[in-house]
Amino acid sequence: MIDERRPPGAAGEGARDGGPLAPYRVLDLTDRSGWLCGRILGDLGADVVKVEPPEGDPGRRVGVFRGDDPDPANNLSWLAYNAGKRGITLAVDTARGRDLLRRL
Repeated sequence: MIDERRPPGAAGEGARDGGPLAPYRVLDLTDRSGWLCGRILGDLGADVVKVEPPEGDPGRRVGVFRGDDPDPANNLSWLAYNAGKRGITLAVDTARGRDLLRRL
């Protein structure tokens, strides 16, 4: 199953025209400790795709929330570090999920 998620204000495909990493796609399979790296690579022009499990990245549920609303869509850390990334959910523990990951 593919579910494309974009944080509010995130750039979509083709939104980054230029930058030294523009020819590259980066798959971000990191946890909270790697979010900033993906953000920086995207800021340098790379097409960064955040890959999450079907239930979403656990980091969506931890942090500071806008308006003290614990809805994962209001997670300020998530929004800041993942802005500019495209998103996809994949069940990489299945053959279809692994195939889709390889195709990315």
